[in-house]
Amino acid sequence: MVGYTAGDSLDLAEVDAQALVLLLFGDFDRFYGDLADQARTATLIDSMYALLSGCMEDEFQQDVYENPNMTLDQMNDLYASLSQEYGLQQVYGYQGTEWVLISHTFQTPMYYISYAVSMVPALELFDLAKSDMESAKNAYFNIITRKSYETLGDVLARNGLASVFSESTIAQIADILKEYTT
Repeated sequence: MVGYTAGDSLDLAEVDAQALVLLLFGDFDRFYGDLADQARTATLIDSMYALLSGCMEDEFQQDVYENPNMTLDQMNDLYASLSQEYGLQQVYGYQGTEWVLISHTFQTPMYYISYAVSMVPALELFDLAKSDMESAKNAYFNIITRKSYETLGDVLARNGLASVFSESTIAQIADILKEYTT
């Protein structure tokens, strides 16, 4: 089985999708023409948003589900507080009620973190592609052709990618993104 149809890790399925977009970054001129720079900027903003919102939504959902007696006002206050803490209130003007627009909260709680988890190896592949596109493509191909039910950690390690749970990996990802924001 290949990629999303492998029937296994949702985190790996998200890596499949997010890494593909980032590996095509160098071809944006062909895809977008005069709008390529805007598309690159939007893609990197989306990548940062996936990291931040994935963590924020998960933290929100964990707190709400651990406290079933939380009132609507408390939920809104929590969401507003978290959006401030994660910097999303300043950028997107969150008011605290946006959580109701996230269908995952109701349909697939605790899934949203996968967007952040999967963005880490996707950005690692993006960074690798800048210096060695062939290795990045090979690693990506190995990821999407993984055996069914392989774990995220095993697939990443086998392809030379770091653990998404390592502080040094997160620092590396921050450095990759800083390169484009300074």
